[in-house]
Amino acid sequence: MKQIVWIVFALALASVTASAQNASLADAARRERDRRQDMEAARQQLVKEVLRYTNASSALGELSKSFSAGADKLFEQFQPEARDRLRKAAVDALSPSRLMPAFEQTFSTGMDVTSLTDVSDWYKSALGRKVFDAESRDNGTPDESFLKRPVSPVRSRLIDEMERETQETERIVTALNVLNRSLLGGMLKSSPLTQGTQDGFLSRYEQAFAAAIRPRMAASTRNGNLFVYRDLSDEELQEYIRFLASPAGRKFTSATFGAMEAAMRQGGSDAGTAFGKILTQMSSSTNP
Repeated sequence: MKQIVWIVFALALASVTASAQNASLADAARRERDRRQDMEAARQQLVKEVLRYTNASSALGELSKSFSAGADKLFEQFQPEARDRLRKAAVDALSPSRLMPAFEQTFSTGMDVTSLTDVSDWYKSALGRKVFDAESRDNGTPDESFLKRPVSPVRSRLIDEMERETQETERIVTALNVLNRSLLGGMLKSSPLTQGTQDGFLSRYEQAFAAAIRPRMAASTRNGNLFVYRDLSDEELQEYIRFLASPAGRKFTSATFGAMEAAMRQGGSDAGTAFGKILTQMSSSTNP
């Protein structure tokens, strides 16, 4: 009888211990989940802060305005009704409100917490605030008098060093090619051409576009950087380049241009698909 009692007692004790362990594991798992959620919430808050330093909303807004301004010439061969539909499709597809979600998601994926923190800390420094002010104000384009000013050898070397570090010209050309390829690819969805023919055409177009625009973009980027950073001393510009060359600075630059490519890809694809549908409808009404 005593043996049976002890067995029952042992089984009961084991059951209580197992329940306690299960409860303990469940609590630990819940605490870990809560901790991860808190960390992700803090990370997303940091992402939103650092996104400001990319000036993406302003850049995408300028893209939308430029495309809208050139739409009349781009679609001038079409009848007014079709021209208005194509123009509206382009403006809608390339609006900042449509493009920013893709930019933000890609940028967030490309940045880790350490890099986000380092970028945030740098832009909160005195020089960081000065650089952000220079980059975010409405600079416009350099006027003729500015372009005619002599550039000191030191400043010229620093601007060249910045270009080598950021590869800004090539990255802009790549982003524009992504936009063009996505736009044309979207339009070609309605084409009877085979996929191989479409891919060959797009590849040749990309190469020709890059070769044609690269020299002009290099000159534009150089002049733009001379103008934007005109109020920074040579020492301050050198310090900014050191930040860009740091692990966090390089990740920031890479994530920013990667996010821009993602936004261009989405905007181009949406606009191209809309163009293709409109052009197909026009062709059907013309040739019933």
